[in-house]
Amino acid sequence: MRLFELANDVLIISMKNYEVKTEIQISAPPSKVWSALINFNHWKDWNPTVSAASGEAAVGSVLSFTMQCEGPRNGSKYSPTVTEIKKDNSLRWHAKMGFNLLFANEKVFELNNSGSGTLLVHKEVFSGLIPALFWSKMSPGIPPMLEMMNLALKKKVE
Repeated sequence: MRLFELANDVLIISMKNYEVKTEIQISAPPSKVWSALINFNHWKDWNPTVSAASGEAAVGSVLSFTMQCEGPRNGSKYSPTVTEIKKDNSLRWHAKMGFNLLFANEKVFELNNSGSGTLLVHKEVFSGLIPALFWSKMSPGIPPMLEMMNLALKKKVE
């Protein structure tokens, strides 16, 4: 019986969501921001958080990213699946490790017409055992990484 209780506790912990949200005002229309955002093959040209990226902006498409890492080595690689595309409005993808139990990540970009350009909302939602156990170690590095990408995107399209 104790094993069942422990397994239930692990399942409950792994289902909790941990969200990081950033926003930036960009002086360009959503269509221009959207064009840069969905051109994954050119992310490495402007996005300092990735060293390689490829894929097609279509629901069900599997993307490929290699994260930027300090030093001569490449960072970690991951292959999320695009889950939502709303032209000039929103893009979402989902990545997982171990059937979502170990680690799951949802990346969300929302482009809102602000009258003077685009308000970009950039979120990441994490779940699974790894975030549950290591969130205090993971969380400090995520906002600066998202903000670095936001600023680079702003610079590219303005």
